[in-house]
Amino acid sequence: RFGDRLHLLPACTDAFLLDVRLSTVRAREAALERALAPVESDYDVILIDCPPSLGLSMDAAIYYGRRRDTEQPGASG
Repeated sequence: RFGDRLHLLPACTDAFLLDVRLSTVRAREAALERALAPVESDYDVILIDCPPSLGLSMDAAIYYGRRRDTEQPGASG
């Protein structure tokens, strides 16, 4: 139904360690933004699924979804 227009990246088995790993990264809020920058223009929408907590991984996802200075209204993150 989606042809080649839907891509899913599965979670890894040690995803619960993400907050610990992010705690050692400089500018950790932007870690997800840096990781997705090379492929961002290839997609209309990127959904980030996070664990239901207020940890560092959630901070990175919220930061990624913010409105950027170069974006038009209605086209944030």
